[in-house]
Amino acid sequence: MDLLRWFRFLWALEWDWDQATRAEARDFCRWLQSAVKPVRPHWRYPDGGAPGADAAATTGGARNAVTGKPPIGDRYDASTVAHCESVLRGFYDFRLEAGTGPMVNPFPLTRHRRAGRADAHHNPMKPFAREPQRPVPAEGGGACSSVHPRRAVQRSRCTIRHASF
Repeated sequence: MDLLRWFRFLWALEWDWDQATRAEARDFCRWLQSAVKPVRPHWRYPDGGAPGADAAATTGGARNAVTGKPPIGDRYDASTVAHCESVLRGFYDFRLEAGTGPMVNPFPLTRHRRAGRADAHHNPMKPFAREPQRPVPAEGGGACSSVHPRRAVQRSRCTIRHASF
């Protein structure tokens, strides 16, 4: 559904999927957050009259008496928007690796809201900061599980099932 929703959004804009930019991705995510979910009839009761439908309409904002969950809203939930973005990021990553998609992923993986490009303000004259790594045990001792996973694979001391990432 996520890809279909994205393609329909682009078709409405008369835009090709491989020409989409971060601006279209941003607009899509904003639209998804503000759009009202389509209401579909129940498959067993296409003309209405499903059991419990009247009770759900009359309770309004009351919680479910059995589960305690809040009622389902008419907008897409934040988790739905995040999942859709993850699916589309994976789709464009796959197309980039295959060489059949755009030159840039319109859904880049950034950890901060306005991070932009990774290491955008890095001074090219200075080395990149190294991420902290676990200490490596001495040659003779230490369990395989205490070795950093990357080093375990590099040294080939552990089988692949012990070097899980």
